[in-house]
Amino acid sequence: MIDYIEYECDSQQEPFVQVFYKHDLYEELMVIAKNKDTHNEYIQLNVSGKMIDIQISDEYIKPIVRFQIDENEAVISSMHNSFLEFFGNSVEFRWKACGYNNCIPHLQNLKGCIKFSSHGANKETLENFFSSAPAFKWIDVSADGKTEPSDPESKFYQAESIQTLQLRNNSPDILSHFQGKQVVFKFGHCNFLDVISFVNRWKSGEAYHKLEYLMIEVFWDVFPQNEY
Repeated sequence: MIDYIEYECDSQQEPFVQVFYKHDLYEELMVIAKNKDTHNEYIQLNVSGKMIDIQISDEYIKPIVRFQIDENEAVISSMHNSFLEFFGNSVEFRWKACGYNNCIPHLQNLKGCIKFSSHGANKETLENFFSSAPAFKWIDVSADGKTEPSDPESKFYQAESIQTLQLRNNSPDILSHFQGKQVVFKFGHCNFLDVISFVNRWKSGEAYHKLEYLMIEVFWDVFPQNEY
């Protein structure tokens, strides 16, 4: 019944581990967080060859996997390996990033997910984030200006699903380079020639060979039915 397991990461890189089932149900499994000075005793368990501190406290409802700051990656990797040993490849794993200022770890069978606004974004920071990340399950971006990665082979364009909200379609590279399965474009104002070119290249089989679903929503303009 499990659809996927998600690491929902906050700005402190302390992920909540949640199990999502196939009928839109989910439950929190554990929290992975930094060690704190506490009077509560830890239980030590050998997880995939590494001794890990487990804590039961009133701070969270579920168990807390504790780590020292310099052991963050090692502890998360060990927990992930234990899930793989139990589930094998029957379950997909997702890492839901909180913004683009923290990296997503490269773990087996793990895909990235991110929702962010490019308002005020540093393009170099975005480039570095996507180049260092694993493959993406989905990206939800509110675009302000032309801030997509300049590399047509960027993992940004290879995401399985992209949804973009733009007051103006001033980020045409998404229309040109998208390589995934699903895309949702939401525009305030739209350059209809760009959209028509995208659709024609898809329908003719010239490009977007993996694309299965396309939705285009324009808020303020009226799409001309008979002019193109």
